[in-house]
Amino acid sequence: MKKTALLLLILIFAVASASLVFAGGCEEKYDRYTTVNIYDAEDFFENNYEHNFNIMADIDFGGAEINSIVAGYVYGNGHTISNVRIEGNAFFTEGDVRDLNFENVTLVCKGTGDAGIVAKEGDFQNVFVKNSSIEITGSEKGRLYVGGICGTVRERMKGCGAENVSISAIAAETTSSSYGGYLQVGGLFGYAEFESAITESYAKDCDIYAEGNHPSCQVRAGGAAGCINGGSTVRALYARGCSISAVNTWYYTRYEGATVTAGGTVGFLAAGDSVGKVSLSFSEDNELFVRSSQTYRAGGFVGYSDFLMNNCYAAGNTVTAYLSNLDKKGGGVRVVAGLAGLIDRGVSNCFAAENEASAYLSGGSVDETAFAAGLVAARSNTSTYVVRSAVKDNKSAAGNVYEISGFCRGGCFSTGEDGVDASVWSDAGAIRELLWLYDKHWDFSGETPKLVFDF
Repeated sequence: MKKTALLLLILIFAVASASLVFAGGCEEKYDRYTTVNIYDAEDFFENNYEHNFNIMADIDFGGAEINSIVAGYVYGNGHTISNVRIEGNAFFTEGDVRDLNFENVTLVCKGTGDAGIVAKEGDFQNVFVKNSSIEITGSEKGRLYVGGICGTVRERMKGCGAENVSISAIAAETTSSSYGGYLQVGGLFGYAEFESAITESYAKDCDIYAEGNHPSCQVRAGGAAGCINGGSTVRALYARGCSISAVNTWYYTRYEGATVTAGGTVGFLAAGDSVGKVSLSFSEDNELFVRSSQTYRAGGFVGYSDFLMNNCYAAGNTVTAYLSNLDKKGGGVRVVAGLAGLIDRGVSNCFAAENEASAYLSGGSVDETAFAAGLVAARSNTSTYVVRSAVKDNKSAAGNVYEISGFCRGGCFSTGEDGVDASVWSDAGAIRELLWLYDKHWDFSGETPKLVFDF
């Protein structure tokens, strides 16, 4: 009896301590929220406004509908929320969410701002979404950021994943960049704010459709992320087996507006007051379809990058772009590539293998004024560089084609169908020396190097 009582006291103390730590870890703006332990769906219905949540069990909503919950700090304890239909832009309006899973969730809404299965915006650690769908249509002019987990990452995302998530995001007809009208969509998140940290996260088998229909609407889409802003650090981020369609349906008889940017993993890596960095990240076996009446930038890993890119690769991706202009003209830059479409910063120790990058006119003929490359198709300034990088067995179709890029400074090489002796890829020592890939995450046992993570 004494042992039973002692064990009960220990259990009570452990739960109480967890709640205290949970409450104490909240951001300052959540300190005024009451902490509530959640055991079932009814607890959510009864406590749906300004609470911190400590989820104590798996919760199956049985197909019920729920409005967005105003939350602060959410600690999931590894539990799963499942079989729920969300009436709103997200399950939680915002919050810091940890150790929580979502499965078989449906979100259908009309609006602007941020949207995601878990939260409209916030910070996330060990959060996973599986077998879920989002269908959102913009209701008025303004931005629309959409992701499987969230619309916007405020500061950090670590150890998160989206798997078999379907997203359809269609901007309002009045959406234009003059009103902040950016459509940014990704399997994990649509947008990450300045100086965010995105680490050890992935998107697998996601289906993403992003559609703008205004000449000034900026469409950005990626298997994992639509746009990551300047000064951010990206490490160990990847997308595999995703289908990404990024289009602007504005058909003009003369070329103007309609910029579309898409990548297998990230659509757009933006500039900032400090330089962003992406490393140890990759894209594998993704399919990209891009269509615009003027400008597009598409790459197997990223469409546009103003980040320093190091130790990254793209393999087995298909990138197909179409110019939809009725005059079959284009007034903007149109680029497709195995790794990155357009860059404004340096690329080093990277490679692209067995990708296909093609640019066509609306009728199906090759776009003679577009650019394609095995690694990087174009740059915006002469100080941008590509060094110690390689390509293998990539295929390209465009009017202007480069094996690697038109501005590789040195240490670059091609093999197989791209040019030189393919045997170098089977020599682990040679590939290490040529690409300077000494990090413990690289596996050199196969025909091409691979990044291997334990998360």
